[in-house]
Parts: sequence; C-alpha cells; structure tokens
Amino acid sequence: SSNCIETITGLENLKVLQNLDLSHNQICSLQGLQNHDLLEVINLEDNKIAELNEIEYIEYLPILRILNLLRNPIQENPEYWLFVIFMLLRLTELDQKKIKVEEK
Repeated sequence: SSNCIETITGLENLKVLQNLDLSHNQICSLQGLQNHDLLEVINLEDNKIAELNEIEYIEYLPILRILNLLRNPIQENPEYWLFVIFMLLRLTELDQKKIKVEEK
C-alpha cells in the first residue's frame, strides 16, 4: 500500500494470490484482477475508483468475500452499495461492513 500505483499490472504470474492490499494509491480501474480466481480479499481503500462498471472486472471471482473501496469516488454514487452486493453475490463484507442476508 501507499506506493503511488496507478494501474493494476504485473500480477499475472501470481496465480495463488488470495489477499491483495493496494490501499492508498492512485488506482482508477479494477482491470487486471479479473483472472485471479483465488482472491478472497481485495483492499483498495483510498484510491480513485469512480465508475460502477469497474465492478465487472471482479464479478466472476469465485471466492471473493471481502472488498474494501472506502474513500473512493465510487462511494458517492447512490446506487453503489446495492449495485456491488448484487453484482458480487458471494461478498460477505463491503467497506468494512458485514452484508446482511436480507440485502442480497
């Protein structure tokens, strides 16, 4: 974390990556995460992710359970919370808050 990273690249060979912390950077896209099927936790707090369609890059990660996008512009979208939990049905925690069963 805290490395002024702008894009998610160079992770292609990390096939068993389970926990990714890229918090406190300058990342504006989730592109580059889509083929990491063993990812369980993604922490991208305090970045520049702004568009809801970025969630599509991680939509098919089969065991993703925890996603942290706190302090990203995407949170300002009023549809953000429901959109993300609808797209990522296996999530159990979003932005350090447990997702309730009735929200799914």
